Amino acid sequence: MNKIVDNATQIPLLKDVRISTASMPLYFAHWRGLIDNGVRIRQTIAEPQEQGGLDITLLQREAVKRGVMSIWGSVSTKRLPLEKLAGVEEWLQLFCSKLNLCIRGSKPIERLQLVRTTKPKFLAYYAGFYANYMELTLYIGSGRNRDGADVIRRERSEVDESTRNWELLAQQLPLTVLVETK
Repeated sequence: MNKIVDNATQIPLLKDVRISTASMPLYFAHWRGLIDNGVRIRQTIAEPQEQGGLDITLLQREAVKRGVMSIWGSVSTKRLPLEKLAGVEEWLQLFCSKLNLCIRGSKPIERLQLVRTTKPKFLAYYAGFYANYMELTLYIGSGRNRDGADVIRRERSEVDESTRNWELLAQQLPLTVLVETK
C-alpha cells in the first residue's frame, strides 16, 4: 500500500497545480484579449489535420474568481501514439506548438504536466500560459486501458486508484513535456 502512495505523489492533483491570479470583474474590457486568444486557439486546433489542425474540439470559459481564462478539451488515449513514450511526447509538443503560434505576446506554454483529477478520476495534461492569465487542461481519459486499473461502477464510473499501476503509466505517458519556444 505504501508503494502506491509513493508513486501517486509523482502525479499531482489538478487542484494542487492550478494557476491563479487576482480575481477579475466581469467587465468586457478585462477579458477581451483573453477571449480573442481563446477563440483563435480553438479554431486552429479544431481544423482538420489536412489543413494544419488536430481535429480536436476545445472549450473555454472565464474562471473569474481565479482570474484565468480556462481552455479545456479531451483526447482519447487511442488517438495518442502510445506505442512509444516518445510518440506521445512529440504529439503533445506539436499540440503546444500550434497553440503557442495562436497567442500574441506574453508567456507561451513551456511545459505540460501530467495531473490526476478528483471527480471521475481522469488523467490530464495541464499548463498555465499568457502570463498566467490562461490555462490549458487536456483530459486524456482514465488511462485504465494503459495500466489495467479496476473501474468502480457507480453513477459515474471512476478508476479505483488503489489498483492503479503508476509506474506503468509513467512509462507510457510523459510526466512532463517540455515545449521548445523560440
